[in-house]
Amino acid sequence: MLLALLLVACADAPPRDLQRQGEPLPDVARILCEADGATSVLTPQVVAQRDGVHLVVDSRLDEPASLVGGFGFDVDPGASEWTLQTGPGDRAVACWPFSEHGNGDEPQTVPLQVLDPEGMYMAPAELECPGDARWSSILDFIDLSSGISADPVEAVRQSFGGLEPGDEVSVHRSGYPEADDEGGATVVVRRDGQSVAIFGLTLADDGRWLLNGGQGCASVAVDFA
Repeated sequence: MLLALLLVACADAPPRDLQRQGEPLPDVARILCEADGATSVLTPQVVAQRDGVHLVVDSRLDEPASLVGGFGFDVDPGASEWTLQTGPGDRAVACWPFSEHGNGDEPQTVPLQVLDPEGMYMAPAELECPGDARWSSILDFIDLSSGISADPVEAVRQSFGGLEPGDEVSVHRSGYPEADDEGGATVVVRRDGQSVAIFGLTLADDGRWLLNGGQGCASVAVDFA
């Protein structure tokens, strides 16, 4: 009788890998790229950490694959760990083997929900142009040996000639609060309360900042020094 009761209890017990009611949600997403090209999400929901969304991808494919669905990076066979600045919301994830990229068929996706219960995520800066006309510029072949200024805002002021006296120029930090953004910065120009120009900056070898590109509304003249 005791043996029978034990067997019944084991049969009714929930699988150990299922989340029990009241337990915290995982803070690391686990994604499996199956050997046949299918995708399995072992954690349908994941809570973002202070430095970003943590993923472990286990690829059992025998070739590299792209992880699509709001992530946009490639994985090699085997396990790899990632920390991404992906905002909260519903994602549709899929492993897309390189050999299937050109066949015209999109991979079948699996849902993954990113949660940010503490409201830590800050969205990237966006232009607020009154019309559709805008410009974009990438500064190629910049010399990283020396920068313009130790202050990214001052580096923009010294490098861009389209500013007006009343413009508000400030650093914009996007993503999660403890994200590793060493070596890069974003500076936004606001005019009359609207974002009219956004600049990307790179930290040079001497510890000072210099522009690597920007975008802006057509009303803001493009004039890089």
